[in-house]
Amino acid sequence: MKTKLLSLENAAFGYSGSPVVEHINLEVESGDFILLTGANGSGKTTILRGVLGLTSYRSGKLRWNIPLTQLGYVPQESGIDPSVPATCLDVVYTAFPFANGKREEAAKTALERVNLAERSHHRFGSLSGGQKRRVLMARALAGNPTMLILDEPMANVDGETEIALSALLEDLRTNQGISVLATAHDWAWAPSARRMLVEKGRLHG
Repeated sequence: MKTKLLSLENAAFGYSGSPVVEHINLEVESGDFILLTGANGSGKTTILRGVLGLTSYRSGKLRWNIPLTQLGYVPQESGIDPSVPATCLDVVYTAFPFANGKREEAAKTALERVNLAERSHHRFGSLSGGQKRRVLMARALAGNPTMLILDEPMANVDGETEIALSALLEDLRTNQGISVLATAHDWAWAPSARRMLVEKGRLHG
């Protein structure tokens, strides 16, 4: 039986008091895979940031039925200065608010799931775009999330990485019941997803 995780009713999100997207109605249940598609500037990222509470403007109804600590989030950009000598493990460690005995084990397991275990002690800044994306995915998975929120997860990745990440997401959804809410320009990598179009600040589908 499916469980409702997130619901939006006539929601509006934006910045500095001005809405970028309006009249957003959306429900996400356990095991759902929802892909928001649309052109640059249509408002896809604003919707994701809105549900995460990262925008300054909000109206309408937004209801989470799970704690936000059960979310795994992968932004478009890592926000990590490439000159900082952080390793891949260091980046995944940031998924944990406090160090504990299980942190290293969980981080290494997450890197194994994205096929980067051998790079765990490499500098994050030295990785390719696709490898960085996989490390960020590992960080999102390290806390055993109920739901993943992914902003353009296949941007700047090579074909091999796209295939691997697509297979991983499908496995997480079908075998572990993890929900996925993602944005993308291209939906070929997610044939099983329910596609919804964001156009001129409105959500359709």
